[in-house]
Amino acid sequence: MKLAFLSLILFILPTHSYGKLCAVSSTSCEFYSCMEQKTQCGDSGYWKKLGLYYCQKFLFHESDFSPASQKWLQDSRLCLQKRSQHLASAGLTCDQMREEALDTHVGCYVDTGFCKLNLQDKNKIYWRLSSAMAYPAIWKQVFKVSQICQSQGSH
Repeated sequence: MKLAFLSLILFILPTHSYGKLCAVSSTSCEFYSCMEQKTQCGDSGYWKKLGLYYCQKFLFHESDFSPASQKWLQDSRLCLQKRSQHLASAGLTCDQMREEALDTHVGCYVDTGFCKLNLQDKNKIYWRLSSAMAYPAIWKQVFKVSQICQSQGSH
C-alpha cells in the first residue's frame, strides 16, 4: 500500500508545474504566461499587465529596431525573465511579486547595455514604453536608468 501511494506521489509531482521553474527565453514571452499560471495574479497583475504585454509588444516590433537595439531587447528580455524566475515559489503576494519583478528592470536594462545604445534607439524604446508611464513605479525606473546612464557618460 505504501509503495502504491509513493508511486502515485512520484507520478503526480513531476507533472505539477508549481515546483518547476518557468522556461526563460530571449525570443519568447511564454515565461510570463507560465508565471501567471503559477501565481494567478490576474489581468491587473505584473505577469499579464506589464511583463507579458510589454514583452509581446517589443517582440512584435523588434524588427523596427537597429541591430544593436535588437540585441539589447533579446538580452534584457532574458535577464528580466531569469531574475524574476524564482518569484512564483517565493511565497509572495501578487503585489510583492510585482514590486520584486519591477526591481529587476533597472539592473537588467543597465547590465545588458541600454546606456550604450544611441539616443535614437533609446527614444524608440521609451516610446514603446510610453503607455507604461501611467505607473509611478515605471517613472521611477526610467529616472534611475537615466541617472545611471548619465553617470556613465551616456545619455
